[in-house]
Amino acid sequence: MSLQAQGPMATFADRMYRLWCIWNNIGNYYNAIGAHNATAGYTGPVANAPAQPAQPAAAAPAPPPGLPPGLNVNPQLRRRFLNDAIRVTVQFMPVPPLVFQALPVSTLAYFNHQTWNCTLNSFYFNNGTLTYGAFLKLFSTIYHEIRHAEQFYRIAQGLAGGRLEFPDQPADKTLQAMGRGTVRNAIDNFDTIARGGQGTLTAGRVANLMNIPLNIAQAASNNAQASFDTYTRLARPGWFKRPSIRQEVEDWLQAQYSTTGTAAQPTTAMVQANARNNNNTARPNNIYAMYASHPMEYDAFSIEDSVKQMIENRVGVTQQQGGAQQRNGNLFAGLPNL
Repeated sequence: MSLQAQGPMATFADRMYRLWCIWNNIGNYYNAIGAHNATAGYTGPVANAPAQPAQPAAAAPAPPPGLPPGLNVNPQLRRRFLNDAIRVTVQFMPVPPLVFQALPVSTLAYFNHQTWNCTLNSFYFNNGTLTYGAFLKLFSTIYHEIRHAEQFYRIAQGLAGGRLEFPDQPADKTLQAMGRGTVRNAIDNFDTIARGGQGTLTAGRVANLMNIPLNIAQAASNNAQASFDTYTRLARPGWFKRPSIRQEVEDWLQAQYSTTGTAAQPTTAMVQANARNNNNTARPNNIYAMYASHPMEYDAFSIEDSVKQMIENRVGVTQQQGGAQQRNGNLFAGLPNL
């Protein structure tokens, strides 16, 4: 499966619909489905556990003076809900850990392939007065960032399975990257390079080349060739620019790691944008064009737009209709609270 498929997108959109429904009532939601406490979040019922005498529920910590009851636990439970939603959605690769930090308000989230973490702006999870428009932008952006993780993972699978070639690699480094083996292996590796190929790469070499954690490269290397082939045989998304999924992944690889080629490089997009709009007032748009035209960003923005629309459809309210309203707005009065 892949984040570009309708199934995962629909799963995530449905979970975000449920999160919007309970945004200011999430404590009651978790009370209804299983035990929770204010620190650990949802723990859930323990399957096949021996029956225990009923215990009085522990009192929740008192909120700070001046804050509405429940506000002290809502941010933690919102985070837990999102984490669970992502784990349900992403089952084909190691899930990036979510890191919540105080970031500039304009920064919603970002993915770091070197640490495999997805950092989210804690401000929005602490905000009981979040507007619907901000909610849509936040959670479609989070899907965008998780998509970046998949892009790196698919590149790693392609390299480990011998379906992709890392750009700008001298033959001696390629031979070294293939690893040691029998004399027969060495002869085969040398023959592969002589014919202009790279063959399969070890997980360690993939991690070093891509600057990703070793455990991620190891996971991608497991049955890499078959997994990559299965991925590239999926239905090609309509927003892809290249004729095949494999070629699209090659564009991601070249755009991220090529040091000598010019194909799909963001600087090229910037030059083209400046050629179209050579006045100062258009310059911010040129910078955005440079950024959004990068193959990995173009793909992630496209999937972000699709997920946003699916959340809107699930809620039954578009951003244009209710973007300025909060959860208690009249347009959302008919949504369930649990």
